[in-house]
Amino acid sequence: IARLRTYGQVVKRLSGLRLPGDLGTLPPKGTKLFREGREVGHLTSARHSDAPGPVLALGYVRREAVAPGTALVLRFADQEIPVEVVALPFVASTP
Repeated sequence: IARLRTYGQVVKRLSGLRLPGDLGTLPPKGTKLFREGREVGHLTSARHSDAPGPVLALGYVRREAVAPGTALVLRFADQEIPVEVVALPFVASTP
């Protein structure tokens, strides 16, 4: 509340994220997100979709990186996994 009153905005927003569907283990809550080597957020949850395809996730991402289509990197289990910011609500993609 104090940040809103002082600056008129929040630093991070809840955003939709798309991860590759071939992840064996889902990244846990709190896994960090990076853009150009700088930390820009963290995951709050991740789930495999009902249909074969990408893993859908939610996370808090800094304002400058929340535009749909923004490429981020998730560092998990000694890997760098590509992540794409997507618009909410999630919309089923058609093949």
